Amino acid sequence: MALRSKSDLRQSRRYGINTHLKIFRSVNGEQKIIAGYARNISTGGMAAFVPAQLAIGETLEIQFAFPGFPESLTVAGVVRTVERWQHGIEFIKLDNAIERIIAEYSSRLTGITPNV
Repeated sequence: MALRSKSDLRQSRRYGINTHLKIFRSVNGEQKIIAGYARNISTGGMAAFVPAQLAIGETLEIQFAFPGFPESLTVAGVVRTVERWQHGIEFIKLDNAIERIIAEYSSRLTGITPNV
């Protein structure tokens, strides 16, 4: 049986993005805001540089804007991978309108990243 690569497991095509994030998380019942930076995005999630120790399985709210989109989006996500400060975040509970915005604006981005 052949090993499957990460790209074989992905459900959505990834696109390169360079945008700032605000990560909202709860720590001991108190809401904390952490600045971060998105590196790639898909309708399923994003890869983000976040200078904090986030735990796999941790649920967050992420606020970001697409270049050329007039307003910020806020989405829920769960941390799926951690490599130092690089985090793979899966979007959860996306409503249809936000999912359409992400799909539309992602497909306009240049610099498609490899699915690895």
